[in-house]
Amino acid sequence: VLPQIVLLPVGGVIADRYRRVRVMVWSNVVCALAETAAACLIWSGVVHTWQLAVTSGVCGAAGAFFAPAADGAVVQVVPAEQRRTANALLKFGQNVGKMASPALGGVLIAAAGPALALVWDAVTFAVSAVLFARINVDRAAVRPDVASPRQGRPGTGLRGEMGRGWQEVWQRRWLAVMVCQAAVTGSAWLAG
Repeated sequence: VLPQIVLLPVGGVIADRYRRVRVMVWSNVVCALAETAAACLIWSGVVHTWQLAVTSGVCGAAGAFFAPAADGAVVQVVPAEQRRTANALLKFGQNVGKMASPALGGVLIAAAGPALALVWDAVTFAVSAVLFARINVDRAAVRPDVASPRQGRPGTGLRGEMGRGWQEVWQRRWLAVMVCQAAVTGSAWLAG
């Protein structure tokens, strides 16, 4: 949870600077590798809690890059008149997944064991990466107004963009309240 909360603003900037689909693919690849590592640790019989915490943290950190890229990708691949429906369907699916996953995960762990459950999770991340890689989003869809990190223009670096983003949030009281509310409820939800 903590890596995801800390890295989410960075993930948002990265999602705006680079091809969102590519960010989504690499996030899924990182999660697939982290879950595979966790499964191997369990299979080895010599696993410590801290090792599983690290693999979980790595996957959470990858999620901090995936989420803003996925949200931004909707704008790139869905026509404006269909976005409300697309976002509603995406959020519905995400919420159903959040509610059903613990129960289904428990059944899978009871039936096949924790290592195989983690392998299944790794496979789903890998399949997701392959499917996202097949999405064709034109390079022109990447924000042209955001300078490349190599251009070195003042105020266009990662810190500059994050600072401007936080200024925008805090200038709108309603948005600041929503960000704080999401941080608290999201943390509580993820913590279980």
